[in-house]
Amino acid sequence: MDSYFTAADLAAFFHLSTGSIYRMASTDKWRRTRYRPIRYHMDDAQASWERRHQGDWQHYAAKPGE
Repeated sequence: MDSYFTAADLAAFFHLSTGSIYRMASTDKWRRTRYRPIRYHMDDAQASWERRHQGDWQHYAAKPGE
């Protein structure tokens, strides 16, 4: 059960709005608990975030020759 977090927890972790979390959870069909408060599986959230942010690390990487 410790891999499940609320939308508010995930929003704070990923620096997103809770609305974005709900949208990603719905679109990508994350695993979730069936009782309130609804909690989402961190692995699903991480996979969605990584898929949407592919290549972002390149903005922070040094350019060749620098």
